[in-house]
This record gives sequence, structure tokens and C-alpha cells, in this order.
Amino acid sequence: MELNDAIAFARPRHQGVLVTRRRSGAAQLSNVVYAMEPDGLARISVTDDRPKTRNLPRDAGSSLHVPGDEVWS
Repeated sequence: MELNDAIAFARPRHQGVLVTRRRSGAAQLSNVVYAMEPDGLARISVTDDRPKTRNLPRDAGSSLHVPGDEVWS
């Protein structure tokens, strides 16, 4: 999927799963609420004491999984 298509797919939705990396390198998955900015930036809700909030400053590489209306989308 092209980036512009992915942004268009994510824009009307608001729930997803943020994948960050723990210090050990293992994946940390967090259910999040997000909003897509006009420029394609995804803004997520954060709380200071959550793993995602600690992981992102250390390793900014992350992924946002946005589920569709069915499991295969």
C-alpha cells in the first residue's frame, strides 16, 4: 500500500495498535486512540507512565496498525 493510500485509510478511523520497541528490542504493543493531521502525521494519546511513552524517546522507530472493518483488511 502506498503511503498516501495508508493515510487516507487511517484518517476516518481513530483506534489502532502502536508498536514500539522495548529496551531489550522486543515489541511492545499498545492500544491507542489517534488522530490524523492534515499532513499525515498521526497524533496518539499518551500517559507519562506507560511503556510507549518511555520507548519512543529512546527509539523513535514505531508502527501504527490500523484495523479495517474486517480482519483481512
